[in-house]
Amino acid sequence: MHSRLGLSVALSVTFSLTLSLFGDRAFAQIATPTASCEQLSRSRYMVLVSNPIYTAIPQYLSIAAAPCTYLSQSVTSFGYFNSIDASAFRVNQLRQLGFDAIAQSFSPGTPIPNQIAGVSVIAEPSSINPMLSLQQVSAITGINAQSAAFNNRQVVLAAPLVSVNTANNLVSSLRSRGFSSDYVDPRAIQALNAFPPVVTPIPDPNPGNISGGKFKLLLPVVSNASLIQIRQEFPSATTRLYQRKRYAQVASYIDRFSASRERDRVLVRYPGSIVILD
Repeated sequence: MHSRLGLSVALSVTFSLTLSLFGDRAFAQIATPTASCEQLSRSRYMVLVSNPIYTAIPQYLSIAAAPCTYLSQSVTSFGYFNSIDASAFRVNQLRQLGFDAIAQSFSPGTPIPNQIAGVSVIAEPSSINPMLSLQQVSAITGINAQSAAFNNRQVVLAAPLVSVNTANNLVSSLRSRGFSSDYVDPRAIQALNAFPPVVTPIPDPNPGNISGGKFKLLLPVVSNASLIQIRQEFPSATTRLYQRKRYAQVASYIDRFSASRERDRVLVRYPGSIVILD
């Protein structure tokens, strides 16, 4: 009898302690996003956390949590606000709990202070094997990378929405592993389903490619890493400026038709390639 009474008291004390410790905390509901964050936003600013919420958080924050998608990634919204001060207050609440929270606006021309703004981290993919670049970036960052478009060129989206501090750390990690990487405004990014397949040029039986041809095939050089990639495929490539932009001249042809045909073959891997008469 005493044993049962002791067990009952112990259970009662344990339950009471549990309620006192966690009564003001709750687990955020993890659900499949049913809408994009843009569709959920009803005010000038929205507070978002890109990493999933699996830990107990204060109940008032749990109530505000709503899953949504941003750049094809699942994120968690923690409310929308018309005041930047109110947004900053919510961001700081979440950051004090260890979450990488940011404020984002889907209204054109709405400024956000750098200390709470969100950014996207991108990396330049290998033109030879872009799918391998996706896997490597994912392994380096620990984030599920995806293909994306930025300034009309294809990139690896290493992180869709993080704070500037987190972005700096990710960019440093990627650069130390040989990737050309930077962070940009998320609104300049367009998510893609996948990289297009790499097209291997078919040898032309009569390409007209001679060193003294007057029609030059130029590939854009957007970074030192891209120049290295170009020279892996075109060892004789030389750099030059054309209309104040940097290019790699990879071939010259005796007629425009042959040059244009080769340009069309490489466009999928080198967007912005051009043929000039020189």
